[in-house]
Amino acid sequence: MRQKHAWEITDAFWEKAEPLLPQKTWDQSKEYQWKPDGGRPPYTFT
Repeated sequence: MRQKHAWEITDAFWEKAEPLLPQKTWDQSKEYQWKPDGGRPPYTFT
């Protein structure tokens, strides 16, 4: 398969690269929640 764009990767490459990526793990003993005022504030037009 030929790449259409430089950022596209082949399935064969992905099969080799995926096991090398660290797996995201969640600590089951913690309670995760979003902070009420977390994140970027909304843009205001002035």
